[in-house]
Amino acid sequence: MIILDRDGSLWWHGSVDASLAESRETVELPMTILEQQSNVIDRVLTFAFDVLGLQAVELRVREEQQRQ
Repeated sequence: MIILDRDGSLWWHGSVDASLAESRETVELPMTILEQQSNVIDRVLTFAFDVLGLQAVELRVREEQQRQ
């Protein structure tokens, strides 16, 4: 899981192993984040591909932040 912290930093929560480089991950962003930080998609994709070494990322933008 990629976590976008309140200060704008990106964090990976999970295991990093050889199989991760072959994996596909899903990233969900609330529309409000895109309105606040215009470069967040670039930052998330750069982090996913360059730092984590993912091969595919499915990016979803949701209208409002979901409550858990």
